Amino acid sequence: MPKADYFSIESISQSAWKIYENWQASMYLVCGSERACLIDTGYGGGDLPAVVRSLTDLPTVVVNTHGHIDHVLGNRFFPTVLMHSADHDLYRRVVAGFPQYISQPWVRTSFGDIIDTIDLAAVRFAEAKTIAEGDVIDLGGKRLEIFSMPGHTAGSIILIDRDDKIVYAGDSIMEKLWLFLNNGATAEAYL
Repeated sequence: MPKADYFSIESISQSAWKIYENWQASMYLVCGSERACLIDTGYGGGDLPAVVRSLTDLPTVVVNTHGHIDHVLGNRFFPTVLMHSADHDLYRRVVAGFPQYISQPWVRTSFGDIIDTIDLAAVRFAEAKTIAEGDVIDLGGKRLEIFSMPGHTAGSIILIDRDDKIVYAGDSIMEKLWLFLNNGATAEAYL
């Protein structure tokens, strides 16, 4: 069973929360009056849907800021997700490598007994549908604007909530840039 403290939750506005997963993955839940948006799904080691339900009972759309494992492995809990088309192939590779990933010793050290609760035969990852620059997710009284931000990956996006003046940047804006990853965009595309 997952530890009770596997996730921590921090309110960042009247309608948004940061959900921090045990192994250094941040997700965000933004609520409008009609639906919610879960931004990224982390490593997928805990019961993320239960965390979302503890914060809202609104229907929830899931958006991945990019296709790396620490942002998409929780997609297994949801039927569909939105991500930029330039990261669809990366996402398929991450999903295909999931069984090998969770068999790594460092993963067991990080997640412990949670690994034993995952039935690999039953795991089905969400279908990735496309979201693109200029799209707007209307949550009812709350709008999230989508902007392409290639660099960290070719399909990295950011979401902007102009009302609360919050940018949800995934790994596009951080202390350290990981442009050297084999699936990152070129420096020219990033600039």
